[in-house]
Amino acid sequence: MDATPSATDRPTARLVALTAGFAYRTYRLQPAGLSIGRDGGPCDVVASGATVSRRHARVRAHGADRWRIEDLGSTNGVFVNGRRIDGPHPLEDGDLIGMGIDTGQLRFQEHGGPAGVVLLPPQSQWVIGRAGDCDIPLPFEPTVSSRHAILQVQRGVLRLTDNASLNGTWVNGRAIRTCPLTPADTVAVGPGRFRFALDEDGSLRVFRPGDGQGVGLECVGLGRDGAHGQPLCTDITLAIEAGEFVGILGPSGAGKTTLLEALVGVTRPDRGAVLVNGAPLATARAMLRNDIGYVPQDDILHPELTVARSLACTALLRLPRDLGDERRAALVDTTIATLGLERVRDRPIHQLSGGQRKRVSIGAELLVRPGVLFLDEPTAGLDPGVEERLMRHFRSMADHGTTVVLTTHLLASLDLLDKVAILARGRLVYFGPPAEAPAFFACPSMTRIFDLLGDEEHPPAEADLPPCDAAEERAARHAAHYRRSPLAASQVDARLSIEARRLTEPADGAPTLTIAPRTGLLARAGVLRRALPAPGRLVEGLRAWLVLSGRHLLLRSRAPKRLLLFLLIPAVLALVTLSQPINGPPAEATVRAVQEELRAKVIRGGPALESQLKTLLSPAGSYDPRSAAELLYALRHEGPAHLPVPLSVLLMIVMTAVFSGTLISCLEISGERSIYRRERLSHLTIAPYLAAKLPFCLAMTGVQCLLFLLLCWTNPVLRQIPLLPVWLTMVAMAWSSVTIGLCLSAADPADGRFSVLLA
Repeated sequence: MDATPSATDRPTARLVALTAGFAYRTYRLQPAGLSIGRDGGPCDVVASGATVSRRHARVRAHGADRWRIEDLGSTNGVFVNGRRIDGPHPLEDGDLIGMGIDTGQLRFQEHGGPAGVVLLPPQSQWVIGRAGDCDIPLPFEPTVSSRHAILQVQRGVLRLTDNASLNGTWVNGRAIRTCPLTPADTVAVGPGRFRFALDEDGSLRVFRPGDGQGVGLECVGLGRDGAHGQPLCTDITLAIEAGEFVGILGPSGAGKTTLLEALVGVTRPDRGAVLVNGAPLATARAMLRNDIGYVPQDDILHPELTVARSLACTALLRLPRDLGDERRAALVDTTIATLGLERVRDRPIHQLSGGQRKRVSIGAELLVRPGVLFLDEPTAGLDPGVEERLMRHFRSMADHGTTVVLTTHLLASLDLLDKVAILARGRLVYFGPPAEAPAFFACPSMTRIFDLLGDEEHPPAEADLPPCDAAEERAARHAAHYRRSPLAASQVDARLSIEARRLTEPADGAPTLTIAPRTGLLARAGVLRRALPAPGRLVEGLRAWLVLSGRHLLLRSRAPKRLLLFLLIPAVLALVTLSQPINGPPAEATVRAVQEELRAKVIRGGPALESQLKTLLSPAGSYDPRSAAELLYALRHEGPAHLPVPLSVLLMIVMTAVFSGTLISCLEISGERSIYRRERLSHLTIAPYLAAKLPFCLAMTGVQCLLFLLLCWTNPVLRQIPLLPVWLTMVAMAWSSVTIGLCLSAADPADGRFSVLLA
C-alpha cells in the first residue's frame, strides 16, 4: 500500500461549500478528481437537494495546473456562474458551481491565498447570519443563527450586538451581548473569524482569514496528575496543523486517553495549556464547542432509536431553532449519505454492527461541521476490514480539511496518518511522520518500538530496578532524547504559533506556562448564560427540554419489556397486599354486645372496682369522663392493632409509592452517562436535561399508583375508603421518590448497578 502524501504535498485547489447541503466546508482536489452527487457510495462530494442526481458531476485535472468540470448525465444539469454547461468546462479561480440550479452551491478556489477582504457600502447597520439576505452571509454554517449578530455605527464607532443567537457571539474569546469594536478585535460567529474596520466614508471593511474549516491544535507543557498525585501526563508539547490526521500511540497505560481528554477539554490539565487556533481552550471552551467534535470509546448513542431519528434529535439539540425543518433534514440526509449509512437509516442502532455504530457516532459530530474531530480508540473491537475502511474515512475527512486526532493501538493503518505521537508513561517520546519512527528508535518496526517502551524488555543496566522504575527511567530517557533531537525542532518547535511561543518564553530562567484553571461545569456554562439575554436563555432552555422530553418518551415507548416490568411491579405488590388479612370494622351489633358485656362485669364489681380501673387505665384517673367499661373496650378493641385497615396494608401503600418512584428513575442518568457528558460539552445545560426525565417518570408513577390501588380496591373492605385522596397521597410520595432516584442515579459510578441495589 502506498503511503498517503502529507497535507503539505496535496494540491491547494479546492471546492468551497456555499450552502448547508454538504458534509464539509472544503474539498481538496486530487489529480484523479472528485465526483459530486447525492449517493455517498460512488461520490466523493455528497450534496443534498431535489435537483441533485445520484452521480451529478465530476471535477478533474486537465493538464498541469488546470481543472475542469463535466456533467455526468444529470437530470437538471450543471451550472457555472449561472450558465448551464454542455460539455467539459474549464474552471477559473472563484467560479460558482450549481447542481441543477443557477445559483452557486460550490466555489472553485485555486489557491488558499491570504485573508479575504470585502468592502461593504456605507449604511446604518450590517447583519451577520445564515440567511441569504444578510450583509455578511454565512449560508453554509448550520451553527450560525439566521440573523446572528448586528453591526451598527454609533457616533463613528462600530458596535457589535448579539441577536439572541443560540451559540453566542464572541469578541477576543469572550462572549458578549453588545460591545464596541476596534480594528484589532477578532470576532467569532460560529466557526468564522472576522475583523472589522470602519472607513472614513462609512464603508465597512471585513477581514476574514481562511474559510473557517481548518483548526490548528497545540498543547504546551501539558501535565495532569491522578487522584493520588501520580503523574498521568508530563510536560507534553505538540503542534498539530489544520487538516492533519494524527494518531496517539503507546503501550497500555501510556496516557493516551488522558492526553486526548485534556486536548478535547473533557478534563482540565493541572499544568500547561491547550490552544485551538491560538485561543486558550481553558477560557474559550464555550466559544469553541462547535469547532470540536468528540467521539469517546463508549457509545454515545441511544440503541433504541433508529439512525435517522438519533441524528435528527442531535440536530434539534445542537443547531439553531431558526434553521428550519427542511434544511435540518437535509443536513441529516447528507451526513447519512456521506457516511454510507443509507441502507440502515431506519434500522435501530442496537441492530447495527460495531463499525456502523461508530459511524453513527461520528455522524452526530459532523452535523455541526467541526473543524477538529477527536476519537478515542474508534477501531477497538472491529474486524480488520472494518477498521481499514473506517481509517480511510478519517483520512478522507482530513483531506477535506478536518483535523482528525485519534488514539489507537493498531499499527496496520499507520501509513494513512500524517503524524503520530508516541507516549510512554505519560511522556512524549516521539512526534512526527510514522515512517520515520522506527529509524528514530533504531528499531526494525513499530511493534519493536512498543516492546522497547513497555515492561517486557530490561537491559542489563536496568536489571536491579523494579519493572515500574525501569519503564519510568526508559520513558524519561527517550523523552529527553526526543526533546533534544532535530525532529522535535522541526515537528514541534518550528510549528508552534506565536501564542504558544509566548507560553514557553523563559522568565527568570524558568519556563512560564499557563496553569489551566479548574472550574466546574456550571462555571463553564455560566459563560454562555451571561452572553445570552434572559428571554433567549428561557426560550432555548424550553426548546431543549421539549426535544429531550420527546426523545426520552420515544426511548421508553420503544422498550416494551421495560414498560411491562414497570406495570408488573405494582400488580405484584397489590397481590401481596391483598394476601394479608383485612377484616374491616366490626358490625355495630357486635360492638354493642361487647360493650354491654364489659359494662355488666364492671357493675358487678361495684363502685370500688370502677374507681380502681379508671385510676389504672386512664392518665386522668377518676376524673376521666369515660366509664371504666368504655376504657376497657378502647384498650382491647381499638388502637393501631385493631384498625379497620391493618398497618401492614398502609405500609405496603407507602412502600409501593416510594419503591415505584425510586426504581423508575434510578437508571435514568447512570445508564447514559457517556451520552450526557458528550451533550454537556455542547450548549446543553443541566436543568433541561433533568427536567426532561420528569414527564415520563411522573406519568408512569401516577399510572403505577393507580394500578396498585385499583387492584387493592377489589377487596370490599378497602372499597369503603375514598380512592382519590389515597391516590393523590401515593402520587405525592412517588414523585418525591423520583427525585431521590435521580440523585442516586447521578451519584452512581457503576452504570446503574449501585443505584438499583439502593432502590
